[in-house]
Amino acid sequence: MKVNNTVMFAASIGGHYKELMGLKDLFPHYYSILVTDNKAAATQPEIMDCFQAVEFPDAMSERRKNNAGVKSSGTRLAALTTYLKMFSQCIRIVRKYRPAVIISTGSYIAVPLFWWGKLHGAKLIFIESNAMVYSKTATGKLVGRISDKVIVQWPEMLKVYPKAEYWGVLN
Repeated sequence: MKVNNTVMFAASIGGHYKELMGLKDLFPHYYSILVTDNKAAATQPEIMDCFQAVEFPDAMSERRKNNAGVKSSGTRLAALTTYLKMFSQCIRIVRKYRPAVIISTGSYIAVPLFWWGKLHGAKLIFIESNAMVYSKTATGKLVGRISDKVIVQWPEMLKVYPKAEYWGVLN
């Protein structure tokens, strides 16, 4: 399958999204697609104007909303069902845009995008969280090995990811 020149930038809500925005100078230079569950992003025109499209896979955010105030996040079956729904949403997004490159700061959105993107020939760039200084995140464990490039934000992380590139903290 032919891959186009689309660069997909992906991050979950919170710190992962904030870190991804540290790459905002790159967005206008590519045919850029944003994939996030941060619906507040849609209210930021200075960011949204840099993207040709924005996709909001909402399975996990819907689960968070439904479980607000609930002590337990539900059963493992409910969690698995939610994750499978999100995986399905991410597959649809990758099929729709056929990205040449997927760049992600994590978290759970990166996993289905990367695995499905890899099957469709996309180059994968994973940026490990700046919250991690001495060990991998769960996302890093799941996508680090299939990534074409891993970028770390602390020099100590080069011991954890020997083939990674150290870029410093994203602002």
